[in-house]
Amino acid sequence: GFKTTANYAIGNVIDLSNFRIIGRLTIGHISPHFRQATIEIDTVAGSEGPLSTTAGKDWKSVFSDCNWDVKAVLSQQNVPEISGKSWSNAELHGALLAHREKIDLDTEWRFHIMAVKNLDATERGIMYDVGATDSDKVSRAGIGIATHWTIPTTPEWGLVQGQRSGAATDVLFRTAVHEIGHALGLQHNLRDNGFMNATNTIAASATADTPFPKNVKWAFSEADKRRLRHFPDVYVRPGGTAFGAVMKTLAATGTFDEAEKPTEDVVFTAQPLMEKVPIGAPVRVELTLQNTSKNDQLLPNDISLKSGFVKGKVTNALGEERAFSSLIVCMDAEELSILRSGEKRISSLTLLRGPQGALFPEAGFYDITIDIHWENGEIHGFATTTASVNISAAESLDHAKVAKKLLATPDLLLTLVFGGDNLPKGVAALKLALKQPILRPHFVFAEVRRLVQKRDNKAGNLQKVAALMLENPVMSICETKKAAQLLG
Repeated sequence: GFKTTANYAIGNVIDLSNFRIIGRLTIGHISPHFRQATIEIDTVAGSEGPLSTTAGKDWKSVFSDCNWDVKAVLSQQNVPEISGKSWSNAELHGALLAHREKIDLDTEWRFHIMAVKNLDATERGIMYDVGATDSDKVSRAGIGIATHWTIPTTPEWGLVQGQRSGAATDVLFRTAVHEIGHALGLQHNLRDNGFMNATNTIAASATADTPFPKNVKWAFSEADKRRLRHFPDVYVRPGGTAFGAVMKTLAATGTFDEAEKPTEDVVFTAQPLMEKVPIGAPVRVELTLQNTSKNDQLLPNDISLKSGFVKGKVTNALGEERAFSSLIVCMDAEELSILRSGEKRISSLTLLRGPQGALFPEAGFYDITIDIHWENGEIHGFATTTASVNISAAESLDHAKVAKKLLATPDLLLTLVFGGDNLPKGVAALKLALKQPILRPHFVFAEVRRLVQKRDNKAGNLQKVAALMLENPVMSICETKKAAQLLG
């Protein structure tokens, strides 16, 4: 019953200790490809779907070079626009749930591209579906790309200066493949001008003889090809591990580095904003990354959960662990930048849920382990730190009931991260938290973000925001800065 008699063999399996036949083996060649996937592309009216370059390089040829059989499908081309000028990450995720074909991801690996006019989080593209902590519990399944970003009229953008990104066919396609690369678990790769280098970095490296985008390499690097061919399925398929799970792997071999040691002359520390936090409230942790060497170092520019560099785990008193990782990765942001000798980078984490559910589901002491991984060419960097926090028991029956509801609502985390009114269950949980006196201070900033990002009645919203800020809400350093930006 095999599909062809060519390249097909049957033979005995022999136990060499006694030369006894213990079974029969059949083996046949079924495909020149290792893996197979579908790229579903949905667009709003007026946005182009990224299908190929001007020279005819398309999804099939790009991934055939990696021994993948990839089919691109231009599906719905009139997805309804949202009410504002640009799409939030929550709205992109909602479009994935509403418009992607209903398939079994164990049968067909299907990634989703939502092409819209503009994005809230970034200019060109974003892989927003980072971990299995969102509504459908499926990681790395969707990306968003912008078709109405105006490319700057500065020299580094070469032949596409001033063009709309959707009209700049090569730029749009490269952006889409780059973000799908992140959906496949790939990090930025600065070794060449291939797909996993950042678009703005490639533009900056252009010359007068080879202006952008002629200096683009229309291929993945050799290291990334090996990853795509040989990483276990769980690292590359939609619905597998969260983004960043393969940062501990060796670039050249695709095997785990069991002897990983922290990078010298880099000090990474963590301190909880509050050592005692009421159950049901998010835990805020302040982070510091310091270059203690005598030389400047190229280190992660962002050490928040939005960067893709950071992940960790929470361990309770019984030794039970629950992991956390980034929910959003904005890959247009500069990943590495110079940190001068002796200088520090400061950031914050707000922890509530992970792929296994609530990180702090009951009262007690917890240890928080936070890791940072980064790559700079052939250099693999690693830093780790720990912090401890005490989750206090409910102070009243009402507090206990509300905390239980909050900890059981996955969309609350998305509302804290995304803001806005796009997730009704998350917004309902947030409003419930605000009615509970003990928990209210810990959620006020989330309400501030929600009101600022509402599409309507902005003047009235700002009046409410001003009143909320007078309540002295619990806020991390980063949230304080964000509040100043929102209200500035």
